[in-house]
Amino acid sequence: MCETVDGQVYLTTQEAAGRIGVSADTIRRWARLGWLPARKFGTQLFILEKDIKALLEVDGVGGEVGGVENQVGANGKN
Repeated sequence: MCETVDGQVYLTTQEAAGRIGVSADTIRRWARLGWLPARKFGTQLFILEKDIKALLEVDGVGGEVGGVENQVGANGKN
């Protein structure tokens, strides 16, 4: 369920994942690693819709993201 706070649209990790074709676990991992800004409301993690759109623009793919993990690698090193 999208939430609007102060005019900004927040997505759940599941919604964000669905928009870019990855799992919700991947979204949570990217947030934990600082690759994707996230905010907690209670116990639920939310991602700004604009950050998902920006990620798609930077990655250069229209619906699937692979570049974020490929830039740093699975172990966090280049």
